[in-house]
Amino acid sequence: MDAAVIMLPDHQYYLTSFKALIYSSSIFLIINKERSTLVFPGLEELHAGQSAQVEEVKVYYEHPEESQTQHMSLVESVVKGNTKGSTIGLDFANAPTSLYQALTYWGYQVKDCHDEESGRTG
Repeated sequence: MDAAVIMLPDHQYYLTSFKALIYSSSIFLIINKERSTLVFPGLEELHAGQSAQVEEVKVYYEHPEESQTQHMSLVESVVKGNTKGSTIGLDFANAPTSLYQALTYWGYQVKDCHDEESGRTG
């Protein structure tokens, strides 16, 4: 596995010490061999900046006057640091289907992180 996108809040907290104040919008933790990046809504900007132990933070805004940045475009910009065709781990039980579809559309192989943890394949 070349990278992973973690969406389960408990796993994000374990890996980064970041726990959102409110889980009203998607929060993505993207980890590869070089860095960890947290993509989160502007509502969490101050809190995440102070508590998240990651190399990079990216913020998206959901209100109209600052909606130039969509969360999936930020996820794409981070994931595109990996070579096309590389394997991205995803927690199938907690990630939206749209994220799986986007990753495969962008040219990545996607595997369930739980298969890797348990030693299962396929």
